[in-house]
Amino acid sequence: MLEVTFHDSAKAGLIMAQRRQPAPFGKCGDVIGLSLYLDVGDLSGDLFGAHRQDELRRLFCGPEGVEAAQALMAANRADRERLLDAAAQGEPVRIWYSDTPGEACGLLHAAALLEGLPCPLWAVKLPGIVPADGGWKEYGGWCDVSPEEFSAFAGEQRLLSAPELRALAAHWRQLTRENAPLRAVVN
Repeated sequence: MLEVTFHDSAKAGLIMAQRRQPAPFGKCGDVIGLSLYLDVGDLSGDLFGAHRQDELRRLFCGPEGVEAAQALMAANRADRERLLDAAAQGEPVRIWYSDTPGEACGLLHAAALLEGLPCPLWAVKLPGIVPADGGWKEYGGWCDVSPEEFSAFAGEQRLLSAPELRALAAHWRQLTRENAPLRAVVN
């Protein structure tokens, strides 16, 4: 199964989780990251092209922003190709997302990328608040989850139906037409 995350920290955490507890994950290292920061900036055009790279450069600011944006886009392009190749071959895909705007937009974008491909698509939604140590623990996204915690959430996965996938992809197309400068999840 190919695992998909939407932040480099979540990608690294999931890779570490696979190494520590491979049972719920399958082959170690089958994790890709589509770290496009889709909650900000222009969504028109090729999200893996120069226009999005310029958006990321502005987001990362400073002289190191150019190199960081180039490196991130190169990694995103390679991961997108790996995702599309695996999905075209029917390999199962599991998406790790939350209600954070970047991850919610990532889910919609991934659905649009995978729509019509013959892969089963699983989704694991991170709950915002979970019981922990006699109290509660709140998460702001998968980048807040420790490697030890990923396996506990893997059991929460659910298979997305074809109609759900089409609806998610349609929602993504609506967001790209709207093309607001900032996307947010309210309440």
